[in-house]
Order: sequence, then C-alpha cells, then structure tokens
Amino acid sequence: MQALGVSSFEEITSEEILSALNRLAVEAKLGVIGSERKYKNLAHAAKEASAKANRIASRLSAVDEALVVRDFAKAYEGLKVLIQDDDAVSSLTQQIVEDCIQCGYLHFSNQGRTHNFEELSEVANSVESDLIAFPTVCFLAEMQQEHATRQKSNLLLKNSLVHINSLKDRYGNESQQSIRLILLEALCLRRLGERGDLSALQQAENLLLELVEEETDYPIEIVNTLANAQLRLHTVFQESGALERMATTLESCPDLPDDVELSELQAYPKFLNAYGNYYKQRLKLSQSSGEYATAIEKYTQAEVFWTEKTAPYEWAMIQKNRADVREIYLNNSAYFDPSILMIAHREIENSLKYRTESNAPYQFERSRIVKSRILELARRNDIKLS
Repeated sequence: MQALGVSSFEEITSEEILSALNRLAVEAKLGVIGSERKYKNLAHAAKEASAKANRIASRLSAVDEALVVRDFAKAYEGLKVLIQDDDAVSSLTQQIVEDCIQCGYLHFSNQGRTHNFEELSEVANSVESDLIAFPTVCFLAEMQQEHATRQKSNLLLKNSLVHINSLKDRYGNESQQSIRLILLEALCLRRLGERGDLSALQQAENLLLELVEEETDYPIEIVNTLANAQLRLHTVFQESGALERMATTLESCPDLPDDVELSELQAYPKFLNAYGNYYKQRLKLSQSSGEYATAIEKYTQAEVFWTEKTAPYEWAMIQKNRADVREIYLNNSAYFDPSILMIAHREIENSLKYRTESNAPYQFERSRIVKSRILELARRNDIKLS
C-alpha cells in the first residue's frame, strides 16, 4: 500500500490500482536499464576504439614521414608492428604488407644483412594469403636473388632463375606482371653472365632491349640492368660495340620524378654508379683526366642516395669503385699524385669494412683485388700507406 500511496485498499478504485501497478512496472524496468549502464559501457567501448584508431593512425603517419626521408629501417619497423598488432588486423591491406616487405628488403640489403631476409619471409607467412599480392611475391623472389648474388657459388643464382620461371608460369599472363618478372629474370641472367656465362648475358640484353620499347612502370630499373649487362659484355667478353650500346642506354634514362616508386628510387643510384663504371672503361681507353673526373663525379652523385649510415653495403661499393678508378688513372698518368693514391687506399679500406668475406664473399674478393693493385702501385712508387 505504501508503494501505491494509500493507507487502505478501500480508499482507491480498481482503475487506480492498475495504473499504479503499471507505473511500478515501468519504474522497475527503468531501474534495470539504469543498473546495466549500457550507454556508459558503449561510451567506454567507443573510447577504446578511438584510442586504437588513433594509435594506428599515428603509426601510419610515422611510416609516411620515414618514407619521405628514405628511412627504410624506420618505415619497415613501423609497418611490421602494424602487421603484428591484433587491433590493426581489419586495417591491413595488400599495400601495407607489400611496403613492409619492400622497406625491409631495401633496409637489410643496403645494410648488407642478407641473413635478416629470413625475418621478412616470416612476416609474409604471418599474414593471410589474400594479403600477399603479386608485388610482394616479386620482392621475396628478388630478396632470394640478392642473397644468391653475394655468394661465390653460382648454384643459388641458378636456383633463383628456376624460381622466377615458375613465377612466370603462374603470373605471366598480365602485361605489367610479365614485365616485372622479365626484369627479375634479366637481372639474374646478367649476374650469371658476369661470372662467365656469355649466353646468359646475351639473353639478358635481348630481354631488356624488348622492354625498352614498351611503356612500363620501371624505366630507370630497365636502363640500369641493361647498361650493366652491356658493361659486362664489354669487360668480361670484350664484345665489340657493347660500350657504345651502354652509352646509348645510359643517355636514355629519364630524370627521377618527384612521385616515384620505391623500386625506381633504389634503381637511380645504381644507374649513377653504372654511369661511373662507363666512364671508368672510357678512362682505360683514353687515359683522359676528363673521363677520370666524370667517373668520380657520377660515383659521388650516387653517394647522395647511399650514405655510410643508411646504406653501408652500397656505400662500400661506391668506395671500391672510386678507389678502382683512381688506381687506373694513376697507373697510366704521366704525372703521379701520391695524395690520390692515399685517398684510394682509404676508400678501399672503407669498402672492406662493409663488404666482408662473411656477408658478401663474391664482392669481398673483388674489393680485395682492387686493394692489392693499390698496394702494388704504392710499392712501385715507394709510397708508404698508413
């Protein structure tokens, strides 16, 4: 009766009793709703979702900033954390996975740390198969080839070629996919060719000459690989006209655009290095101080992209090439400048810091040969190198 607000049932009608009971039922229901704190819980969930979204957005922004300054290590780490974040699974795209593998590949390759390539395979294996797009497959194949080319044995390079041909069978129907695989194939053939396989080198040049005629997304990469194939035809097999063809190829390279694919950005300093190698061969033929100066200039331009801090392995290649061209110049110059020999010795020592017998035995041997020539030149001219 207290709940109904009366002292006796005789004081109210049956209609008033039903009305009061309905009111009590509604109040009871509202009490249950209030005790559930449904909207407070929803608000909490919304805040959590917002915090997760903000965290993901913050990581993506950090990756973007890293890519602007070509900090592939930071970009890779940021994308890897994102891939491994359970809260970000719904945000993952093929592009994120592709860029993660590519940035990791560029970082580890530039550092000379091919033993870390296995980590990239593990990252790729950790995501759903539908997130592994064709470009990611190509980066994984290129990674395999990059490891192979640093070994003295040709076996791993030949295995890479077999793998690329299997990918051509699987993906080779679409035009741009076919071009990407032909580029990988030509690069592998060029690398086998420089080790003494003339037919592989000729096949690489023919494949790339066909690509030059097509509209592709990789003009700088094609020019670089083709120029290097022609260079090896000249240096390894003394093929007549190869150096002239190399000059034509290098002159056809487009300028680096502002909005550029990472693979093209990575190919550009390789192109500059190839240009330096072209002038090094010209120097051997002409003994001109102009050829020497231009070769050094091209190598130095490549060094803008490959610093000792960000790309020590590739930077070491530049040091080796500059030391090599200085030795060639001094060995054939009418005027011997000891200071140039000192610089060459310092450069080859820097090269051997990062192209070691353990991480790149094939490249180490090539640097060691340059060093032995520099030491012999110093001995003949009674120069003491520190």
